[in-house]
Amino acid sequence: MSACQFETLLDAYHDGELNARESDRLARHVRACRDCDTELREMRRLSGLLADLRPRGITPIQRERLHESVDGKASEPILRIVKFMAAAAASILIVASAWLWELPRPARPIAQGPTTVVTPEWQHVAMTLEGDPPPDAFPETRFAGGKFTDWMIEALNEKHP
Repeated sequence: MSACQFETLLDAYHDGELNARESDRLARHVRACRDCDTELREMRRLSGLLADLRPRGITPIQRERLHESVDGKASEPILRIVKFMAAAAASILIVASAWLWELPRPARPIAQGPTTVVTPEWQHVAMTLEGDPPPDAFPETRFAGGKFTDWMIEALNEKHP
């Protein structure tokens, strides 16, 4: 094709994609330009040839082979991932078992009398949320008036007014 300025519009003109004004302008040009007229005729000829082609249907045997091929290929990546994940899980299980086997065994405690655990007052309050602690329970907090909740609200308001 030549270096005509309208050559880039010929495809759009042939496909009917130009607006009316541009289409009229290009139609006048094609009548005057021999290269564009030849190119447009060739496009129309090829389009006609392609329009006459009709796809053949496939036979039931071909359709069955196609489905078998596609179905077989679709599951391959999934099976590959499953095999990899199973191998990784087995490896982790073996390594973890070996690691646990090599851990030192704790010495068995000698049976003694019952032991008592002393729970500090602050821990009791924190775990049960029952009552206010005594004023001397938290000397590091220095809250006034002995009300833990009041101290907490004041402390939060100081940081986030």
